[in-house]
Amino acid sequence: MKRKLAAGLLIACVAVAVPAVTVNNCDIRVGTLCNELNLSGAKLSASNLAYSSFMRSDLSDADLSKADLHSANLRFADLRRANLRGALMNDIDLKNADLRSADLRRANLIDASLEGADLRGADLRGADLRGARLWGAQLNDARLDGGMLQRANLGAANLGGAIFKGADLRGAQFDEANLDGANLSGARIDASTELGRANNLKGCIGCPPASGREPRPSR
Repeated sequence: MKRKLAAGLLIACVAVAVPAVTVNNCDIRVGTLCNELNLSGAKLSASNLAYSSFMRSDLSDADLSKADLHSANLRFADLRRANLRGALMNDIDLKNADLRSADLRRANLIDASLEGADLRGADLRGADLRGARLWGAQLNDARLDGGMLQRANLGAANLGGAIFKGADLRGAQFDEANLDGANLSGARIDASTELGRANNLKGCIGCPPASGREPRPSR
């Protein structure tokens, strides 16, 4: 309780002490409320937007590289082709957000909520997704090479054509996920990786043997 109160007081002090820059009626600051706004193409690199809300806002093509978005609310936000490279996004809420073709390379997405998000064609190479919740997410043709996905929940996710080369998948859950055409070559998989109940393993590259099926050789 004391920590939450201290954090709230700190946010209030920062908001008062630092004049906010305004972009299309949105005050760019910690804890800002910018729901349902058009911020397409906005230049917000390295901005501190922690604890902010951008529900249903249009952030397509926005530059949010190295921005601080931890604990922010971006449910149903449009982030198509957005640059989120190196962004701090731990504990962020991205449920049902549109992240098609977004650049999330080396982004910190620890414990992020991405249920139902559309990440088709997104670049998540080197991203930290430990403990992230991706239930029902669309990750067709996404790049997750070298990603950290320990304990991530990918249940019911569509992973067709997704690339997990060299990713750490220890403790990751794939219940009812579609892995048809996914590439797990060189991924770190152990007994804690739950692949046994994944669907459509046909054509999966680098997946462990299942039901007597020999693993397809890596490319």
